[in-house]
Amino acid sequence: QELFVTDHFNLARFGELRLSSGGVRPIPTQLIDPNDFDPSGVSTSGNGNVNAVKVQEEVNNNNYIVLDDGSTVSNPRPIPYLNPTTGTLTAGSSVENVEGVLSYSFDEYRLHPLEEVSFELVPRAEIIQFTGEAPRTISLCAFNVLNYFTTLGEWGAQSQRELERQTDKIVSALTTINADVFGLMEIENNGDEAYNNLLQALNESLGSEVYRALNNESPGNFQTKNVIFYNSNTVEPVGPLFATDAVQFERPSLGQVFKPLGEDDGEFLFVVNHLRFKGCDGASGLNQDQGDGQACFNQRRKEQAAALVNFIAAVQSQMGTGPVYLAGDMNAYYQEDPIDLLRANN
Repeated sequence: QELFVTDHFNLARFGELRLSSGGVRPIPTQLIDPNDFDPSGVSTSGNGNVNAVKVQEEVNNNNYIVLDDGSTVSNPRPIPYLNPTTGTLTAGSSVENVEGVLSYSFDEYRLHPLEEVSFELVPRAEIIQFTGEAPRTISLCAFNVLNYFTTLGEWGAQSQRELERQTDKIVSALTTINADVFGLMEIENNGDEAYNNLLQALNESLGSEVYRALNNESPGNFQTKNVIFYNSNTVEPVGPLFATDAVQFERPSLGQVFKPLGEDDGEFLFVVNHLRFKGCDGASGLNQDQGDGQACFNQRRKEQAAALVNFIAAVQSQMGTGPVYLAGDMNAYYQEDPIDLLRANN
C-alpha cells in the first residue's frame, strides 16, 4: 500500500524514517481533550475523556513502520532517501511497493529495503513574503534555537566548528523568515554572551545593525532563557521589558509592548514563553504522568499558565495595550490543560 513519511527525526542520525498510512498520526491531545468530550471545552480537571486519548494512542502505535537504511552506522553519509536536487525529504512524501527484510529491534518493526527506494516527493511550502504595503503588516515569530550555547561541551555545540555551523543555520533561517519580532527560546543563560554572539552574526549577515535584543537581566538559574530580537527599522519598544517570576518559571516569560516605527498607534503586547518540559526527572505527586496523554509536569505547566494570565493582566493594567500575542514553546498540545486555561482567559 501507499505509505507516507510522517517522521524523519532520526533520518540524519540513524538513516531512519517512519512511514504511515493515511499520512497523519496526530498527537492525541492535539485533537482530543482528556477532560472534555467537546473539544471546545476548557475544563482543566477530571479524566472523563481519557479513554478516547488512549484509543488514538493505540491507533498511532499500530500505524507506522520504520524504513531503515539497513546499516548500523550513526550519522550516515550521504544521508539516505533525500532528493538529490533539493537535498530534502518533506513530510507527506509517499512511497509504495517497497520490498525488504523485516526485523524487530529497539522496540520497533523495521523494513530494510532490498532496492533503492523511490519517493513521490512533496515540495516544501512556499515562503510567505511580507511586502510592507498597506495595510501595514507586522510579522511575529517564535523560534526555538535548540540550545544555542557559546559555552562549548555543555548542552549545545561540542566544538567551535559545531557552534559556527549552528550559528550559520540559525542566521540563515532568521534572515529568510525576516520577522519584525522574534521570540527566541533555548538561548544559553550566560549573561549577554550567547545572545549577543547570535545577534552580531545576524546583523553582520544583513550588513548593518538591523536587529536589537531585549534581554531579562534576572533570568533565573536555569541553563537556558528567552530573548527577544526586534527589527529596529520597522518596530519600536514602548515602555520597559516585563518578565515573569523566576520562581514560578524555569525560564521566565518576557513581555514587551511594541508599535510600528514612527506611528502613534498600533501598540501590541508580545510575550515569549517556554513552559516546563515533559521530561519526568524529579516528577512527584500531581507532576507525575497521570496517564491522560499530557505526560509529566502537567500540573507545573498549569500553574505557569495561570501565572501567565495574571502576568498579562498586570502588564495590560500598567501599559493599557490592545492585542496580546503569545509565542513560544508551551510544551502542551492544543487540547491540554495549560492551553485550555489560556483559552478560557482569552
